[in-house]
Amino acid sequence: MPMAEDAPSSPARGEWGSVGEELAYYKTQYESLEVELQEFQLSSKELEAELEKDIEESEKRERKLKEKVEGLGFEVEEWKVRPARDGKPRRKFTQGLTLRADQVQAEQV
Repeated sequence: MPMAEDAPSSPARGEWGSVGEELAYYKTQYESLEVELQEFQLSSKELEAELEKDIEESEKRERKLKEKVEGLGFEVEEWKVRPARDGKPRRKFTQGLTLRADQVQAEQV
């Protein structure tokens, strides 16, 4: 399909054989441009739909990654707290044993 810039420029005013020829020429030019416009609009709509689909997929991946980051953040915090939490019972047990050992030693003296 010839593009608008490929089409010859319209003949000068006095070069037409009749008004009918001039009218037919411009009608053909109009129809050609109308078809090009319709093709452009169709391809634009297809491209827009494709881009919207890509955006939706990207946003979905971003949401999943954010959820994963948030979950990992909670896991990191759990690992930070766990040694302190797990250490308390051992510390109490060790302190109790030390106290008992001290008591046994004191009784033996």
